[in-house]
Amino acid sequence: WLDEIFDPAPERRVNIAASGGSEKGQYYLSAGWYRQDGVVIHTNYERFNLRANTLFRIKDRIRVGENMTASYSEQVSIPGGIQGTGNAITMAMRMPTIIPVYDVGGNFAGTRAAGMNNPRNPVAMLVRNKDNVAKGLRLLTNAFAEVDLAEGLTAKTSFNVELFNTVDNRVYNIRDIESAEPAASNSLSQRSDNNFNWTWSNTLTYSRSFGDHDLTVLAGTEAIDNTYTYFGASRVNFFSDELDYRQLDAGEAGINNFGNTYSSSLFSIFGKVDYAYKGKYILSATVRRDGSSRFGEVNRYGVFPAFSAAWRISDEDFFNTDGPINELKLRAGYGVTGNQEIGDYRYSSTFGPDIATSGYDINGTNNSVVVGFDSRVFGNPDVKWEETSGINAGFDAIMFNQRLGLVFDWYKYTTNDMLIEVEPPTTKGVAAPPFVNVGTMENKGVDLALTYTSSEQGDFGYDIGVNFSTYKNKVVKLAESDQVFWSGGFRTYNATRTEEGYPIASFFGYNIVGIFQDQAEVDAWATQPGAAPGRFKYEDNNGTDETGRLTGQPDGKIDAADRTYIGSPHPDFTFGATFNFRYKDF
Repeated sequence: WLDEIFDPAPERRVNIAASGGSEKGQYYLSAGWYRQDGVVIHTNYERFNLRANTLFRIKDRIRVGENMTASYSEQVSIPGGIQGTGNAITMAMRMPTIIPVYDVGGNFAGTRAAGMNNPRNPVAMLVRNKDNVAKGLRLLTNAFAEVDLAEGLTAKTSFNVELFNTVDNRVYNIRDIESAEPAASNSLSQRSDNNFNWTWSNTLTYSRSFGDHDLTVLAGTEAIDNTYTYFGASRVNFFSDELDYRQLDAGEAGINNFGNTYSSSLFSIFGKVDYAYKGKYILSATVRRDGSSRFGEVNRYGVFPAFSAAWRISDEDFFNTDGPINELKLRAGYGVTGNQEIGDYRYSSTFGPDIATSGYDINGTNNSVVVGFDSRVFGNPDVKWEETSGINAGFDAIMFNQRLGLVFDWYKYTTNDMLIEVEPPTTKGVAAPPFVNVGTMENKGVDLALTYTSSEQGDFGYDIGVNFSTYKNKVVKLAESDQVFWSGGFRTYNATRTEEGYPIASFFGYNIVGIFQDQAEVDAWATQPGAAPGRFKYEDNNGTDETGRLTGQPDGKIDAADRTYIGSPHPDFTFGATFNFRYKDF
């Protein structure tokens, strides 16, 4: 079945460009077409794009320009989502190989037999989905102006606009009659998503050299505004499955519509100073004050400084650059960054209408219903910026006649006031949980990169690069030492949890110690629901006393008390390698 739905995916690309100009101005124009067929049949992505860059000099001190990119795209994706449990790839793995793609009548085949995993025909899913096209329109444009106010002093303003609209995202589901749970009716859902984002930046830069001293000072402001609006509608029971008939007003029942608007903004004031002495002693300092609409008035602003220093030892008189090490620079730094990613309006509780909260009106009649409001999000007015402070140290070295390059970094990042969704007591109601600043997390690690460049041997040359990274993650502190936070939920099951002393979002579940070989082994093991030959054998490592507290001792049965820490989601290390070969101008 996987062979039936997977195919090679050719990629095609065409670009054309033109550029020109004079001392007073330059331009660059380009147009392109790109198509990538999916490795899954009847899926694809196609894009048309335009680009225009211009720069004009007005007198000697003023420069204006713009950078613009526009694109239109169409995409057919896998029905059911890339990671959905009911998508075509999952169905291909569930469908027994004894079931053919087509039946004897030439129709799509399926099965309603018991014990067959209740799959849908994945080829049928993909064929029926091939006309469900998501159309997108994107525009990015940046206009800027620079003015030289005095020698070394430059003012710049730039305004950036991003428009991204999914102008027509259609999903039409055709009746499915061959599956164990057939779709009794056809349906159409249609949705439009609109993103409008703008950024306005203003900077004043002073840059001068005084003998052996180089100094650059920058101050600026930045305002960012993001607005996202979506609207959708759906209907069911269409008389015909013909493509031209798939319009919302042709559906006979199931009339539904939905929509919402979200917006957020960020305002920043920042400054930066860079200083170098003889190019070998380098200092840099940055500070910024960010205000986010995602937090309440009391905690809206955060201040985030950063400092760094570097020393080019190889520029010192005592350093022998003709030895094994040709260039060497030491680096160190400290900085604080902020995290505001909690979504919009989460500092405030929100409410909305819900048919589930409807009731008869207050007048006492029994023939009318009033839809009520209920909680949608539990807000937290005290939520504030999550801050990560970090220190790092490292060096850059070039050795053996510029052939070998080595970059090494050590770092330690500490995250304070971690933002985590904390479930309130169920007596408070049902709604999205609030974000709460709950604790401290630590990451420590090293990064290593090694590159080798060959000496030119005629027309042939090559480069080899390897990189290695490793780090350790640990939750140092939570608001309460015995507090735990569950995540990684699938339906009613949570696969990960966060607790003090362990990596964040650690895998938590039953420890598999083997596979039952026969019924005798099942009978001799602790009582385990669903135990049978060929199934996993879980470890009995804990139990509960009369009060429900964990005892730490086996109790002869497998239940929720036996769930334990079974692994970290963070890799022990990552490793990569690159190889580049050159021949003449290729």
